[in-house]
Amino acid sequence: MIIGDGTAEIEAGKAAGIRSIAVTYGAIPRADLEAAEPDWILSGIGELVTLVP
Repeated sequence: MIIGDGTAEIEAGKAAGIRSIAVTYGAIPRADLEAAEPDWILSGIGELVTLVP
């Protein structure tokens, strides 16, 4: 799993065959993150606990 606030992290996750999480509190607009198709998009790091069993 990779977490990042940019599209580069999403692409890196895809290239590595792992899941990606985009966070919206960085400089990249949410629409750009959505276009990169991460597995999840979070508005805050606190939401991460909902993804971890």
